Amino acid sequence: MNDDKKMGFFDSVKKIGIIGVGDIAGKGIASVFWIYIASVIAPEEFGEISYFIGIAGMVSVFSGIGTQNVITVFMAKKIDLVKTLTFISIIFSIIGSIVLLVIFSRVDVGILAIGFVINNIVIGGLLGKKEFGLYSKYSILQKGLVAILGITAIYFFNYEGLIFAIAFSYLIFINKLIDFVKNSNLKFELLRDKWKFVINNYIMIIFGSTGTHIDKIIIMPLLGAAVLGNYSLGIQVLVLFTALSSILYKFILPQDSTRRSTHKIKKYLFLTSIGISVLGFFSLPIIMVELFPEYNDATNAIQILSLDIVPTSLLVIFVSKFLSLEKSGIILISSGLGLVTMILGVFTLGVNYEMAGLFLTWVLSTTINVTILILYYKKLGYSFSQL
Repeated sequence: MNDDKKMGFFDSVKKIGIIGVGDIAGKGIASVFWIYIASVIAPEEFGEISYFIGIAGMVSVFSGIGTQNVITVFMAKKIDLVKTLTFISIIFSIIGSIVLLVIFSRVDVGILAIGFVINNIVIGGLLGKKEFGLYSKYSILQKGLVAILGITAIYFFNYEGLIFAIAFSYLIFINKLIDFVKNSNLKFELLRDKWKFVINNYIMIIFGSTGTHIDKIIIMPLLGAAVLGNYSLGIQVLVLFTALSSILYKFILPQDSTRRSTHKIKKYLFLTSIGISVLGFFSLPIIMVELFPEYNDATNAIQILSLDIVPTSLLVIFVSKFLSLEKSGIILISSGLGLVTMILGVFTLGVNYEMAGLFLTWVLSTTINVTILILYYKKLGYSFSQL
């Protein structure tokens, strides 16, 4: 390896480290917080909180025309559409929050939905501008606020104050959002030129994120709050074990978008994810018994979720590659089939096998999603060395 390549590699490692500090610290704070919450409230109450967070998440997904991925790609390529996409997304999220108020008579869920939208825009912008240090600081601060405000809410208002606490933590992003908007212009004519990429990515995110939220929305009335509480805890544990994929995705997407090679990093991600999966398979049942004695259903089936770690790592690699090429159509198709798998799985495997069936559905959804991307990548004539 020559000196230039060494410097490039070490520079990449440094930037990943900066993102990693933010993500690991942020996810660590969030995980400890939710572990604490799960230990002090009943599975039914944990399920109810998960249900309303899922509702807010769904509204934010449909409101966010300017998705995080689109903002990241456009910022990296210096395409001036941030203000236009922000304007549309904020208007839609306010409308969505009003609809939530009418349906559920809850202000907190609507505020949380707006907070999710603001978070996605700002995080997308920071990553696109490669301001990894600032991204890291915001991530840690936001998760810290969730923990402080959330524990305060539990102490004074019981679990029903939690959603307000989470929603208010996103206020820290408003100043940065204003900065992005001030340095951009409303350009609806430019949006017309990029509408296909924006809409494809929007629908792709709807499919992908709906898979993340729709399961909770279906499980609650179908199987009850206790099952949803166990399920949500299992997914929270999985988030912790797939943290490396999340960290590296935030780094490789802007790099891929500016055609900088990340092949070696992707190779390390894949190999490391295999090790993490094996570790999770054998260690998680022991850990879960000790930490969550009331969540027996999640403990008994948690090994199944550890099988999702490897396909998740492959998914972020191929999604980043196709987005950087602005080939979002295939991601739209794969995400759609993953969503269909998720919905059908909840109604079939979930109903018949409860927690084991629900966790298996999650793994199958991810695996089908990434398999389609891999097959299409090979069909285009690319080799894995070009990732």
